[in-house]
Amino acid sequence: MAVTDAIIRRGGTGKQILEGPVYLNGPTSDRRHRVGSDVDRITGDVDFYEVGDCPCGPGSITAKGTYSFAIEPFLERGFRRPIKAIRWVALLKLRADGTPELLFKKLVSASDRKFVTKAVTIADGERLFLSIQRAGGISSIQYKLSLDAVVTRAASTAAKKAKAQPKPMVEKTDDDKAWDLVQSGADEN
Repeated sequence: MAVTDAIIRRGGTGKQILEGPVYLNGPTSDRRHRVGSDVDRITGDVDFYEVGDCPCGPGSITAKGTYSFAIEPFLERGFRRPIKAIRWVALLKLRADGTPELLFKKLVSASDRKFVTKAVTIADGERLFLSIQRAGGISSIQYKLSLDAVVTRAASTAAKKAKAQPKPMVEKTDDDKAWDLVQSGADEN
């Protein structure tokens, strides 16, 4: 199942939702000190996103699948708004045992060109985070962020559907056929 979430991030509190959000939660900065700052070595202010069914919480997990992000310019009132005021982009994974892992980190310059992260695969019980370092003042930040996800269904759901076998067809006896005729005749009267 393919899912796409898209937002436009503009200024300190500006977030315009274009599609979704189904899995993209954020941006927040208050959870940053708990996840990832020691792994990706990004210092300063960040836009911190979590990929999951519900907003950041201790029990939330990311659905099993493949995820990639695109940061790009956007059109507003006929003008092309370039990517502005971001520096580093990093993808972090929190494994099921609680250890973080850096999956991707790259410097992004302000431009009018699209920037795409590599596709990452998430297994059961893992959590995925996106960290975007803000450069300069928060009021000048602007970009369009898209999440492309191919989520795989849980094996237990597929197994339940496979186990549910249809009942075999049983041929009606002559008595059943006669009773059906009597019932259909009673409905007409």
